[in-house]
Amino acid sequence: MKFNFKNGNLILLLSIVCTYVLSLFLMPKITLHFLNITEAGQRYYVLLFWQVIAIVIMTIIIQKNGLNSLENTNQRYGFLKSVGKGMSFFFIMMLLQMILSIILQILAHIFSFNPVSQNTQEISLAIKSQPIIILYVVVFAPILEELVFRKAIFAYLYDIINTSREKLRFILAAFLSGLIFAIPHDGISPIAIVYIVMAMIFAYLYKKTSNIIAPITAHILMNLAVVIVQINLA
Repeated sequence: MKFNFKNGNLILLLSIVCTYVLSLFLMPKITLHFLNITEAGQRYYVLLFWQVIAIVIMTIIIQKNGLNSLENTNQRYGFLKSVGKGMSFFFIMMLLQMILSIILQILAHIFSFNPVSQNTQEISLAIKSQPIIILYVVVFAPILEELVFRKAIFAYLYDIINTSREKLRFILAAFLSGLIFAIPHDGISPIAIVYIVMAMIFAYLYKKTSNIIAPITAHILMNLAVVIVQINLA
């Protein structure tokens, strides 16, 4: 197995990742400081504004920089078929997440660690105080994260891995991008396995359909399910 960096779309990768980081951290902070915004609710509206801008910019970048090898195929699913595929995989992912949660509960009892996602708890608290966060969690976060972690990072890794063993190529790219996906959510912890597995399924959906709409659909439904559960628990 070798790495052929010439096959990867580095411009697309860096452009999308930089846009994501700027829209999530730097630009909202600059806007809040410039407009002297301190009220919590208004701060979230600023964040949502920059998320919309980021999605628009990423879409333009993608159109100008071409497709990766995953989408440069005649087997690409159409929009509605991709949505349907994402919806069908949502139920599979929910079942798998339940199984992983049970396994984590058992391991937590044996090794004494907290099996609850800190990221989910923080989101739940934020939703209670500012319901507008639901819009970010259910709509904007899934779109942005799929564009960044699947369309940019996973696709780049998939393109640069040079091996005749297609399954190995996919697993390596999906796992590495899944690990990168897990770190911002709950860091390096036992909970990360859930994010890695979910990310690998999102990656499979992307590869299977050659359309980022499929994992975006599944991701939106997953986040919506989490929000509904958290609201009911509250």
